[in-house]
Amino acid sequence: MAYDAARTLSLIIVRAAGYRPRAVGGHYNTFVALETAESAFAALSTYFDGCRIKRNASEYDFAGGVSETDADGLLKTVQQFRIDAEGWVKTHHPNLA
Repeated sequence: MAYDAARTLSLIIVRAAGYRPRAVGGHYNTFVALETAESAFAALSTYFDGCRIKRNASEYDFAGGVSETDADGLLKTVQQFRIDAEGWVKTHHPNLA
């Protein structure tokens, strides 16, 4: 659920900035576009893409690829990202806030 929140928040910023990630490779493209939409989110873009890779491996290749520590770290990161994303929207696109 935290991963889905990260992707949704990223997509809000990406779309508010006027980008539309391609549907093919949508999760990857969303996180790449996050850095393009706002360079201040470059480290998060990289982190979330790493989470995407772990999620894919765990969901499609083998179970147990995501540890409790990984999940807790992602949850904490997404909670802060939500605050930062809301602030970004209010600052850059107040008509959407």
